[in-house]
Amino acid sequence: MLIIISYNIGGITTCGIQALLRSWLKETPHDVILLQELHMTKIKHLDIFRNAFPDYNITCSLGTWTAGGTLVMIKKKYDVIDASTDPDGRTAFIKIIYEKILIITISAYAPAQITERCSFFKDIRFYIPSTKLIIIGGDFNYVPNNRRDRIQYGIQTDNHSYLLLLQNIINPLLLDKNISFEIST
Repeated sequence: MLIIISYNIGGITTCGIQALLRSWLKETPHDVILLQELHMTKIKHLDIFRNAFPDYNITCSLGTWTAGGTLVMIKKKYDVIDASTDPDGRTAFIKIIYEKILIITISAYAPAQITERCSFFKDIRFYIPSTKLIIIGGDFNYVPNNRRDRIQYGIQTDNHSYLLLLQNIINPLLLDKNISFEIST
């Protein structure tokens, strides 16, 4: 079984946070790590990160703003066939063969602003190559139930993102009616 972890790291450019991540990864079973909100905007940050994690192939979309960036880390024992990113620090993907099955794993970091998020969900599929098995993880900046959103902080909740995510990503990717999916919050 391929074990995938997705996590909004809230910044990964300091040596201290990288050491904490490295320590946590040693204790946590995993094959693929999807990280969002890297606060990584410069190639030098990415080079330092890659040097800190030499046992991984890393595909990173650097942020175009301070909190931006998303990446996919996969243990080097897996052969990466293809990898790509968007230019905005919002999506990164890898394509591997696992047990003779072609799999695409995507790390997505949706915008916090409602209008940008809706456009992101409509456009993200243009960055996803076609294959039978696609795994998307990340920070989608929404919850299916508005009562579980950030109401306590006074931030405007969103009734559209979940529907757009279903219409533009999840439903078109359900190639088999027997496939189920789970959205965890």
